[in-house]
Amino acid sequence: HCHIDKSQLQLKLFRDSLEGMLAWLHKRTKAVDDKCQQVGHDGKLDELIEWHKKTKQDIETHRGVRDSILLISDRFIKEGHAEINQLKTSVAELKDGFSNLEVAFKKFSGSIGV
Repeated sequence: HCHIDKSQLQLKLFRDSLEGMLAWLHKRTKAVDDKCQQVGHDGKLDELIEWHKKTKQDIETHRGVRDSILLISDRFIKEGHAEINQLKTSVAELKDGFSNLEVAFKKFSGSIGV
């Protein structure tokens, strides 16, 4: 049988989660920006409030995923994995991007009064 190095596998899973998370982040950020544009224009308030509720849950769920990714990333760095250096940029992008998303979402919440 072929032997898969456990740390290589962990790293691959980590990279996949990170990429998935960044894709989610970009999509969500764009969606929040789009909704912000709709407020007071063509956006029906009850629809915006409904969307807000769903998105709030989605962000909260993914906040847990982000925390796990950051913890694992710290562990990989401590263990001195060379490959993690290539991923550091993506990890930083995730950290900053998530903060920006939360700020934008808070602004959106305020604009619809929830």
